[in-house]
Amino acid sequence: PVTVEAESIGSVTSSSYVDAAVTFGGASSNAASDASATKKAIARGIDGGDGDDVITNYDDLRVSAISAGTVTSESRAKAKATFGSTHSLTTTAAALEGAVDAAGIIGGSGDDWIKNSGNVNSTAHADLTVNSLSMATAKSTFGSSDARAFSVSTVQGKASSVGISGDDGKDLIENEGVVNASAIANTNLKSATVAIAHSTFGGEFTVAASTNYAAGESTSKGITAGAGDDQIVNKQLVTVEAGGT
Repeated sequence: PVTVEAESIGSVTSSSYVDAAVTFGGASSNAASDASATKKAIARGIDGGDGDDVITNYDDLRVSAISAGTVTSESRAKAKATFGSTHSLTTTAAALEGAVDAAGIIGGSGDDWIKNSGNVNSTAHADLTVNSLSMATAKSTFGSSDARAFSVSTVQGKASSVGISGDDGKDLIENEGVVNASAIANTNLKSATVAIAHSTFGGEFTVAASTNYAAGESTSKGITAGAGDDQIVNKQLVTVEAGGT
């Protein structure tokens, strides 16, 4: 068998901690954290590229593109004053984007003739996680307290898989082997935004705001000829799977 693998795997972590404590006077603390990453993987078994091609495959092809990663962004700010006012502010940003593209046999542009007698397995799998925490605390024994926490988190995953593709041009595709195409995009987002203000004598003020976005897209094709006047002759089992959470 012929095995082709492309992987983009890794994690990014960003943390910011601020702690201010004053006995006589005001206390102020600001913490900011920003973490982002992009994961891409492209795998091709046989690619004809531009021009008129004749592709004949008798062997088993196992093609996989995998993208997996975690982005963690955390900011904590604490302000404490025994006699005086306190101010605490946190801002947290976390973003992760992953795209995987796997193909067993591609004719490319031009008039192609593709004849496949082997088994073709094409797998594209994206597994992405974003963790975000923004926490602000303000405590004042005599006086006012102000605590504000903000966070923005996004995670986007795309997975595309095709067994055999003729692409543009006038193509003839003859398949006598089992073709399996699978595309899975899993996205997971966890976000917490907390603001706590405490004052024994005086006013209190708290604001907590969070914006979150998670999206996953998966596309899977067993045999596709693409644009043009094409002919497809299939004599074997073709299975297609697309999904995600």
